[in-house]
Amino acid sequence: MRRRLVAAALVSFATLRPAAAAPDPLQPPDLSRYLRWGPVRMRPSVQFSNLGYDTNVFYRAGNEPLVGDWTATVSPRADGLVLFGHRAFLTFREQLDGVLFAKYSEISYLDQRGNARFTVPFSHIGAFADVTLNNIHERATSELDARPERKEHRLSLGVIVPLGWRTRFELSQTGAQWAYQDDLSQCPTGGNCVPIDFLLDRKEIGRDLKASYLLRGRTTLTLDASTRDIEFDEQSARDSREYRILPGIELAQGGGLQGKLRVGQAHVDSINARLADFRGMVGNMEAAWLPAGRTRFIFKGTRDVSFAAWSGNQFYINWQGELRAVHWMTRAFGLEGAALTARLRFSDAPRVDSVNQYEAGIRFRLGENSLGRRVEYSLLARRFRRDSAPDDSLDQSRSSIGFGAVFGY
Repeated sequence: MRRRLVAAALVSFATLRPAAAAPDPLQPPDLSRYLRWGPVRMRPSVQFSNLGYDTNVFYRAGNEPLVGDWTATVSPRADGLVLFGHRAFLTFREQLDGVLFAKYSEISYLDQRGNARFTVPFSHIGAFADVTLNNIHERATSELDARPERKEHRLSLGVIVPLGWRTRFELSQTGAQWAYQDDLSQCPTGGNCVPIDFLLDRKEIGRDLKASYLLRGRTTLTLDASTRDIEFDEQSARDSREYRILPGIELAQGGGLQGKLRVGQAHVDSINARLADFRGMVGNMEAAWLPAGRTRFIFKGTRDVSFAAWSGNQFYINWQGELRAVHWMTRAFGLEGAALTARLRFSDAPRVDSVNQYEAGIRFRLGENSLGRRVEYSLLARRFRRDSAPDDSLDQSRSSIGFGAVFGY
């Protein structure tokens, strides 16, 4: 049944007609879409979200009393482009997320996400360096009342090899490092908790292959393959090797259906024979369907394997699907609804977590131009529920309602 669903999705992607070709990685993006500030071209924006009330800001679970607070998130972002001579170019994205709390200001935090790629095209080949620097506060998947701080540093060096106008290969070597810090490191006297930073700090050395083939029209077949040697800083028994191969299909922007689908196999081989291995299907899908009229449907789905923060478990498997619909009643006023469902299974325990989230809201758009610059306001209500079996003490729920606004690109 699972294979039939994947095959049906691939056929539907291949037969529907997209409307725009995929960008060439050896050419800079369209310069007309950027504002020029000296040698730098920018697409700046700022977004305000969650300006409202959250009933469970500490993510408390089970029978613990919930604590609510007024919150707000401010997110400035900039997509940039710098040209070097007639061929080389640098693209980058930098985003900050300031999450603020009114009463419990001590738990306010600032997230930073940054990525830059420097590309040097030659006559029949190109070289690139890709850098990612993230500093993110996240609530762990299994320790629901923790806000660990995750620092991720990643560097990739590689080459882009076009073979004719249909086929392209990208080969790269990647080094990455994760460092965590969280409140669980301060365990109460006599407590048996284990800090997340002790469990998840690690380094990875990987090799990546990305290939694409223009099938017909504007439909592209893709292949992503990678290997990873994973070394944990303190938990050497968790050292692993990972292998992935994900064929896929991609539809360029502009048609009635656009997006990408990648489905394949992943292997996580634990060096320690006493820890579980993983062999199974992984994949991801992002699709937007724009039928005639003012309605837009967005679907996102994923099945992936990740290392678990919960002590005694090597990894967990996460199924997740989200459907979002936006319908514009007029040019300025729209309605929005979304539903998300997820299921997490842990490798060395009978624990299964089921997650459901529902959203409903309205949008008010003052204007949007052909380059994507817009001014838009929103009001969104969200209900989240998590059921953990067989341990009801990990069940969790929260509700929130808040205003939002977007200015820029």
